[in-house]
Amino acid sequence: MSTAILFNGAASYIAQEAGILDLLLGNVKGVPGVGLDTKDVKFVGGLSSGGLMSFAFNAAFSESPKLSWDEFKQDILFPLKTEEIYTGANDINSITVD
Repeated sequence: MSTAILFNGAASYIAQEAGILDLLLGNVKGVPGVGLDTKDVKFVGGLSSGGLMSFAFNAAFSESPKLSWDEFKQDILFPLKTEEIYTGANDINSITVD
C-alpha cells in the first residue's frame, strides 16, 4: 500500500504533527500505533511550516539519515523558541543545522 503524508502550514501545529506522526509510527508508549511503515510512504509534502516538517521527515527517514527522527525532535524541534524562528518581517534570524 502506498501512503502520502501531508503536513499543515500552521507553525503552531508542528509539535502536534510530530506527536501524531509518532503515534502513527507506534512510538508512543502504551498506545498501539497504526503500523505506518516509512517504506510505504511515497509522497511527503506540506505548505509553509508543513514544508519544513516534510523536509525533516524526508531527512530522518532517508536511506542514510544523518539525524534520526528522535534526534530531530529532541535536539532541534522541541528546544526551539519563537524568537529563534520569527522576529518580524524586517529582521530574519536563521538556524544552522550541521
